Amino acid sequence: MSSTTHGTPQYGASGHSAGAQPPLPPAPPSRPGTPGKALSIVGIVLGGLALLLSWVPIVNNLAFVLGLVGLVLGIIGLVLAIRKHGAKALSIVAVVLSVLSLVVVFATQAFYSAVLEDVSDALDETSSESSIESVADTGSEGEGTAGPSSDGSDSGDAAEEPAAGPASTSLSLGEQATAGRYLVTVDAVDLEATDAVVAANTFNEAPENGQYVTADLTVTFEGDGADEGMPLFDLDVELLGGDQRNYATYECMASLGDFSEQTDGLRAGGSSSFQVCFDIPEAAAEGAEVRVEDQLDFGSDPVVWAIP
Repeated sequence: MSSTTHGTPQYGASGHSAGAQPPLPPAPPSRPGTPGKALSIVGIVLGGLALLLSWVPIVNNLAFVLGLVGLVLGIIGLVLAIRKHGAKALSIVAVVLSVLSLVVVFATQAFYSAVLEDVSDALDETSSESSIESVADTGSEGEGTAGPSSDGSDSGDAAEEPAAGPASTSLSLGEQATAGRYLVTVDAVDLEATDAVVAANTFNEAPENGQYVTADLTVTFEGDGADEGMPLFDLDVELLGGDQRNYATYECMASLGDFSEQTDGLRAGGSSSFQVCFDIPEAAAEGAEVRVEDQLDFGSDPVVWAIP
């Protein structure tokens, strides 16, 4: 008689049925992603690009923005990595690249600004030296043409008399001179124009420095046929004060009306008359002069008119 009963399964020592499969081992836990990795990678890209562009003038303004964004992304990625105990290397690289780009931007802009100032000072010195040489040449020519006087005496002593003071090349009001691409005439100067300027516009206020001075100019544009003259923009008109200071027209905030606005769009041969204003202290009026220079013609010299 068999020991196996039909319908009753037999079990081995392990406790599993003879035909059953053993259970599968549990799946390993999924590996979490690195916190802030994507932000750090973007920060590295922006910081590296900013560092490359930070050396280029003007373009480094864009590099500053890119470096700033890269720095923010790098800091956010670093904070996420610290909080979730992730890898911090990428975030640190992004922060370092971005900070370096910002430092280079500030350094290069300071350097380029200093260079431009040096070039501007050099141009001013060259212009001043040219004016001095022109005055010296004029004086030497005058001395060379001096001859004996009618009484037979040497006229050299007479020629030395004006040399007691500095030689003056200032023009008189109403005289015409070439200033770069323009023929310029300073027609008149009103040293006591405060009342007239204040009355010209209801919004004009009293002068801040002491008194208003106005100068009437007539200009003729002599540029090339393709050029267009804009005297108020092209010409730098200054008042050289008797207090050894220069006063620019933009320091006068008063409006002079339509008379000062009919100056745009001059073609070659076109003329225009306009008025400019200065705000100066009273001490600057005595011995003052008007200087006009074509600031877009770098090879030209300024012209000066004396104010009687």
